[in-house]
Amino acid sequence: METGTGAMTAARSGAVLVASGFPSAEHGDDGVYLMHWELGRHAQAEVRSMFAAPAATYLAAHPDGRHLYLTRELDDGAVGTLERRDDGTLREIGWVSTGGAGPCHLAVDRQARNLIAANYASGSLSVHPIDSGGRLGPACALARFTGHGPQQDRQESSHPHMTAQDPSGRWIVSTDLGTDELRVLRLDPGRGRLRVHASVRLPPGSGPRHFAFDPGGYLYVTAELTSQLHLLALDARAGLLQHLGAVPATATRPLHLNHPADVVVSESTGYGYVANRGADCVTVFAVGGGGVSAIADVASGGTVPRHLALADRDLLHVANHGSGSVAIFLLEQANGLLHQIAQLTGVPQPACVLAA
Repeated sequence: METGTGAMTAARSGAVLVASGFPSAEHGDDGVYLMHWELGRHAQAEVRSMFAAPAATYLAAHPDGRHLYLTRELDDGAVGTLERRDDGTLREIGWVSTGGAGPCHLAVDRQARNLIAANYASGSLSVHPIDSGGRLGPACALARFTGHGPQQDRQESSHPHMTAQDPSGRWIVSTDLGTDELRVLRLDPGRGRLRVHASVRLPPGSGPRHFAFDPGGYLYVTAELTSQLHLLALDARAGLLQHLGAVPATATRPLHLNHPADVVVSESTGYGYVANRGADCVTVFAVGGGGVSAIADVASGGTVPRHLALADRDLLHVANHGSGSVAIFLLEQANGLLHQIAQLTGVPQPACVLAA
């Protein structure tokens, strides 16, 4: 497949790990897939291996490159530790309970000492210590939340959807789709405490889902229920969030109901990217300096783009959950625009993708 820009003039190859699954579907094909791709004049891809696991909806990687963490997004929520063998296959090390239901997101802290899980269905966050061998231990802290929002079918209770450590490493930030809140939390693993330090509430019915930081400390948050991208500022010293405003999640008005999912910010291009389900596009945003504006909508290479992953400074991977495909895009460094260079198929319901 040609890029249309002449940027890809030589053969290139890579590999991706794809978590495939959905909590309310049949689980026969759920698990983690390793896919290898090669690019010359045409893109070719093959599934190299598959690790079976039910409701496998999110993957997080340890900095050592050998260990992975995988959600089991069921009522008896759990997270598993996997080890990558030299041949690319995965070995199961063990599973631990998250103390909640429906874990949908995982994050490893910057010191690789703890993993934080967002339990969507039960309204809680759990923290799991990571030992020197990369293995997860039982939860050392658990925080439960209450509340609701105006949309009764989606906001009947607390639904944490993402959690991550802020760039300073001082705080844990979490979105709650059910209560329209972003929370700033402080972790004290020695005492087994994860407590809310501060919070900010978005307009009622927003449904904050995922977020990404830029190098300047600004925070970009997708609002799943109102199809917006919100801009916030974090005072890392005080641990306080300030809401600065919001813009539509797409550059052009979508023809269908749109639910933005993931958002990433590329440090190499200085642009942000939002996965839009419904519009089935990735929207490019100019970000930084306390501003945000949409530049272009680029077809996602499939349907229901759920997750985004940056790699190699110039690649963006898109997990198209609805069409069972992973699209790979080249980032144009000068203006942040995207050009699709590969299309990987063979995974039933890609929910999360990582460069392998």
